[in-house]
Amino acid sequence: MSMTATKVDRMIRRCALLAGLALALTIVCILVLGAAPARAGVTSPAEQTFTNPDRTYFQGNLFARSVSSTGRIEFPSKINVSSYPDSARVDEVTVSLHGMYSTFFDLSVVLVSPSGESVRLTEGCGGAEDSGGTISEKPRSDNITLKLDDAAPTGIPTDGAEVVPSGTYRPSQCADIYRQYYPDDMPASPGTTLADLDGSQANGEWRLVVTAGDYYTYEKTNISKGWTLNVSAHTPTDPRLGRYSDTKIGVGDDVTVTPSAPPKNATKLTVEASEEFTGEVSIDQQTGAVQVSNPGPVANHTLTVQATNEETGEVQTQPFVLDVKRQPEALVVDTPLLNESDGCFTGHCTLYEALDQANTNDNLKPDTITFDPEVFSTPQRIIVQNQEFPYQGLDIEDDVIIEGPGADKLTLDGDALPGNRRETKTISIQPDAGTVRLQDMTLTGGFGETGGVVDNRAGNTVELRRMFITRNAAEWLGGGIVNRSTMRLVDSTVSNNRVWEGSGWPLGSAIYNGGGGERADLTVLDSTISGNFDATAIDSDEGRRSSWSTRR
Repeated sequence: MSMTATKVDRMIRRCALLAGLALALTIVCILVLGAAPARAGVTSPAEQTFTNPDRTYFQGNLFARSVSSTGRIEFPSKINVSSYPDSARVDEVTVSLHGMYSTFFDLSVVLVSPSGESVRLTEGCGGAEDSGGTISEKPRSDNITLKLDDAAPTGIPTDGAEVVPSGTYRPSQCADIYRQYYPDDMPASPGTTLADLDGSQANGEWRLVVTAGDYYTYEKTNISKGWTLNVSAHTPTDPRLGRYSDTKIGVGDDVTVTPSAPPKNATKLTVEASEEFTGEVSIDQQTGAVQVSNPGPVANHTLTVQATNEETGEVQTQPFVLDVKRQPEALVVDTPLLNESDGCFTGHCTLYEALDQANTNDNLKPDTITFDPEVFSTPQRIIVQNQEFPYQGLDIEDDVIIEGPGADKLTLDGDALPGNRRETKTISIQPDAGTVRLQDMTLTGGFGETGGVVDNRAGNTVELRRMFITRNAAEWLGGGIVNRSTMRLVDSTVSNNRVWEGSGWPLGSAIYNGGGGERADLTVLDSTISGNFDATAIDSDEGRRSSWSTRR
């Protein structure tokens, strides 16, 4: 059956009409929506963090197993990543091992990406032989968080350090344990930096392979709180920003914050500061460096960098913290009185008032307290507790440098000895005060349950330089000093201090190093420790938490 010319003509006109409608609809869509890419206006998934909380430890095997809280056993420990587009590729990785106990000299930890690339995070560091041929356990870790990052300033210490503290280190390869022990399905030539993972597949199964070449090492290795994988990845068209480090700066100072890598695939860069920020910010369109001028007020401010690919509409944002601190103050004590209760800027400035001012400053650098050279040209004695002003010693709560005029010119006296045993711990350095230096003064007459004259608590780095510490006492620990964090005693004398014999178990007639459940490190340089009594002059915690050394 054939169609007439009229029917054919009618069908052609209908098809043309439908095609015209379809074209019109397409034009309308383009006009309304624009020529939008598939991910227009979507923030690209850049840096993401993934965690496996399961404990990883050896169970009589050469390779460590991961054991969950429900008892599920897995080898090796794994993290599955699925939140990136399939085309996303890695451009930066860091790894953190939590609650880590181990010796490092025969330990190997390897990270393997989903596409099979791998890197040795730590391998055979430490363990040098001594003169008798015995292999040292040093360094070791004791419930630390060990972060591995190519941008860290140093690798895992191998210079005789007793204990590796929590911190960020570069991946460190000190021996070739990998080739000796790893299974055949592992890569033949693993990388030695995390940058060797750049370009690898982001989505998929990441593996943490832990092995030890020595029974002693795997007996003591335990990553008790799991591990964290921090991945930065992008698709080929994503605008990319390097990492901006959180930055501390003094109020009013200028700084340039440079990203870890220059921007890519970005046609426009912007930077914005949080609303309360009063300084000026700008960004270099080529390097991504952020310039900050005259920042204020004193506070933590968030600066957010945004990279845009204007052709695709894709954006990436990267926030970082600008921590604006007060500028350090130079405070001058001009009287041997302990306190006048009217502050350093009304009348005289006493030692207590100067320290109170220093404690209230959240500074970028330590405040400095000095002593008027005319007033302290002759010997002066400041009593830190007396009947007129019964103040229980001096509390240091923030970074500070106290520079005395000389141990023969200034004595801080707790006035607790002899005989009355009234507690006056002359100087208490409170937890997390920060960096403290005391120099050129005499400390005497202090008495406390622990630490007769100086009690350095956790989280501090303290230096005592050209100090004369004498005639102090404690009930049972540290007749002169208790150190619970990090301390250097330089060119000083600690003599004629005591721990009371009746305390039952006196320790450290001069110095006790340790206590408080934290790591403590004491270094004694060019100093004299003599004439202290009723206990060993320097005692230290047993076990891994504490260490001390001397050198003249």
